Amino acid sequence: ASTSPAYETLDSFTMLRPPRKKKSKKKAIWDTPSIPKDWTGKTPRIMLEEWCAKRKLSKPQYQRLSSSSSPSKNGCRVVIQKTLTLEQEGPFDSFSDAHHYLATEALYQLNPTLPMYRLFPPIFRDLWKSWVDQ
Repeated sequence: ASTSPAYETLDSFTMLRPPRKKKSKKKAIWDTPSIPKDWTGKTPRIMLEEWCAKRKLSKPQYQRLSSSSSPSKNGCRVVIQKTLTLEQEGPFDSFSDAHHYLATEALYQLNPTLPMYRLFPPIFRDLWKSWVDQ
């Protein structure tokens, strides 16, 4: 039996939250860089910045999450004009990978029906499609 997605309205946004995954203590989200060196397209972070600019929203603010237990996790928080805040503890290969992951999740939550994922690097395209399939 499938469950219906949870909808939430914040200001002018109606969002579909991606399903929360079970937490695994030591499994890395990505243990290798997520954007291939030869990638010439836009990154999820750039696409989120453009999405916000088109809607006259301020640029997303990324903050490093402090973790005394494991400072190398590269956890991150993104805030979009006090309307949407997302966090992910990681671990990520780099803080930049955390930016891209959260930008992908933010774009999905802000408008899951837009096929933006088609322009993403492969790992983020697959991530988006996994949320759609759930």
